[in-house]
Amino acid sequence: KTGDSFPFDVYQLEKDRDEAFVRRYLLHLDPEEVKDPGRLFQLTIDKAERNALAEMNQEFFDRAFEDGEVHSEAELRERITQGIGNFYKAQSDALLFKDFQERLLELNPLPLPDDFLRRWIRISNENADEKLVEKEYPLFARNLQWTLIRNKIARQFNLQVTEDEIVEHFTNRVRGYFGSGVASLGEEFIQNMARRLMQDEKQVEQAYDDLLTDRLHDAVRSVVTVSEKKLSLADFSELAEKARAEAQAHRHSLLPDDEEE
Repeated sequence: KTGDSFPFDVYQLEKDRDEAFVRRYLLHLDPEEVKDPGRLFQLTIDKAERNALAEMNQEFFDRAFEDGEVHSEAELRERITQGIGNFYKAQSDALLFKDFQERLLELNPLPLPDDFLRRWIRISNENADEKLVEKEYPLFARNLQWTLIRNKIARQFNLQVTEDEIVEHFTNRVRGYFGSGVASLGEEFIQNMARRLMQDEKQVEQAYDDLLTDRLHDAVRSVVTVSEKKLSLADFSELAEKARAEAQAHRHSLLPDDEEE
């Protein structure tokens, strides 16, 4: 209770943490500090709090969502259901696009100057030795083939991404960071933070790719027949996790970027 005091061993607060971690993150000591503060400290409880369930009223609804959009528990549940549905729909769309991508690659095998590209990789990346090039070249070639196919589809459907759309993408990302609290920040803060994010060229390129991929997905889906398949949550999560792991492995490639404008 409040006012109680007792000794404790700072090294027992977190499991499997070494001395360097304790000194830096728990004791906030300078790495150059050689003084040993010891293990035992005295802890005094100054304040005790207990979390309680919030009352389902308009104040709670306005704090959870933007003001005026939710007025009852039923509307609250509907918004939460929509949010969960949108989350899984986005994952489902990503898996569907992955299927589109693999099928298009299968139907459109593009010959590449493999020997030339291997030599170019070795010249472009001093860290790419022969063994690394041979290991990662198939993925590099596949990504290059996909870039060529993607760009052709984009031209065929006249798909474009404008600068204004990229700016909007970043401002929406900033709003997403702060959730319901974004209203108190002001539009100037949001725009300034978005501009700071856009100073990173790689983030801008990724935003362009994401927006173009969304348009590409919609364009391809409009001309193919999609058969829906129901899955359990466990099976769907397994598929999504596998796709994420593959995408992560692709991003970790040490070979040069193959994207073309």
